[in-house]
Amino acid sequence: MSAAMDTPPRLACVSLASFGLQALCRRPAVDPEAPLALVDRGGSQGRVVAVNQGARRSGVRVGLRAAAASGLCPALQLAALEEEELDAASAAIVDALDRFSPRIEPGPSGSGAFWIDPAGMSRLYGPPRAWAEAIFAHLRELGWRAAIVVGFGRFLTRALAEGGAGVRVLATPAEEIDAAAAVPLARLDLPRRRLSDLAALEVHTLGALLRLPAAELRARFGREVAELHAQASGARWDPLRPLARREAITATLVVDPPESVDERLLFAIKGILPGLLDRLAAAGERAAALDLRLELEREEAIDLRIAAAEPTEDLLQLLDLVRLRLGALPLPAPVAEITLTLEGVRPERPQIGLLVDTPRRDVNAAARALERVRAAYGDAAVTRASLRQAHLPEASFAWEPLQAVALPRLPAVAANLSDSTPSMIRRLLRKPVALGDPPRDDDDAGADDPPPPPSLAGVMPPSCGAIRRLHGPYRVSGGWWVRAVERDYYYAETTGDELLWLFFDRPRRRWFLHGVVD
Repeated sequence: MSAAMDTPPRLACVSLASFGLQALCRRPAVDPEAPLALVDRGGSQGRVVAVNQGARRSGVRVGLRAAAASGLCPALQLAALEEEELDAASAAIVDALDRFSPRIEPGPSGSGAFWIDPAGMSRLYGPPRAWAEAIFAHLRELGWRAAIVVGFGRFLTRALAEGGAGVRVLATPAEEIDAAAAVPLARLDLPRRRLSDLAALEVHTLGALLRLPAAELRARFGREVAELHAQASGARWDPLRPLARREAITATLVVDPPESVDERLLFAIKGILPGLLDRLAAAGERAAALDLRLELEREEAIDLRIAAAEPTEDLLQLLDLVRLRLGALPLPAPVAEITLTLEGVRPERPQIGLLVDTPRRDVNAAARALERVRAAYGDAAVTRASLRQAHLPEASFAWEPLQAVALPRLPAVAANLSDSTPSMIRRLLRKPVALGDPPRDDDDAGADDPPPPPSLAGVMPPSCGAIRRLHGPYRVSGGWWVRAVERDYYYAETTGDELLWLFFDRPRRRWFLHGVVD
């Protein structure tokens, strides 16, 4: 009886090896059978952090620069993952595990480690092995490769799961410690210099590290090694910190008879939305977003998400956003059923500032205006330009959804510039437009010959006139790891007092219009 009471509760670790690479393979445009490498950032200077079997057979290894990896394998697919994409993949795993336990703790972002509490699940799934095998089979059906270790400690279960495959169940804490003794230290989160220091003492495994005296580790090998020893030996015990998950605030309305007029659908939603807001207010929260699922007759269901500019409890504000979204939505069939789900957050309580200068621009009013645009035309209608590291001008920025409105921060004006100095804005076209006729096959002009000014006929309006002077060239070259790019950029003055931004593509020997300068 006393021995059973001394046994700690069980804990399982679910580890998805190369989690970022697995998440990358789920992109529709990625072929998982072709050579594939995950890089830490875009561009030729990014480093490879994970590779699949096809890339490994071609000699691509972790740590190589993207340019070097492409040189080894011309067919290599290189891609980077944004943090938001990793977080979405992690949330998908948590949702998949939720049916097997209500207590789940995800590991650090991008680690692919998840701890799950098996307590109370034996009546549904049987003994721990049957429970773990059910998790393993469910993740495999969803397309994820995982290893599951059912043990007792957070650190040791993760150390065993990250190097294993399939399902492993440990009967006692002593068996867990014995199994983890063979885990290589190189697999754990230790700095390279600490691994070198320990290797000088022939300490290569976790078992060899645990045999060292704990009192001297911090002084000789630093804080990282001392904390790893404390976690592995059980001297430091960290409790499970499961995600706080509560029942969604949702309601379903059957539309009888089915309706396709947006005003009548809005009237039906108006009848059930106040009750959802009251339930949210009882939990001390306000509505941050409203999810709508419209079940149609003999057609695929439509899912809509309406996000508020700031958490609100205003019924009229939410109904106005729903009206805008429904008014811009073409319904292919009548709506037979509506499901509403409110997503709530606790409102912030900002400190009252008595002497703080209030800006004349109202950021909240701008956010509410963009919220209405987003509701009427979709989330993709409100975006902002984000800079990227790239050789080509058209790849040096990307459009991403605008999450929050902020006041602009203007850079300091240089001392040598006066207030009267005009600012010039270069407006890039969505895609460079070819100018003039394509080169003839018998065109044997040398690559260094200066190209004649191109014709603007058919591309610019007649008021623009013809090109009278070119300023340049400004050479842009690169991309040899994918396709050679060699452009000569010019600023072109026209007889109609326009200023254009052109480039001459040397490999194709053709002019292109890339932008207009205002």
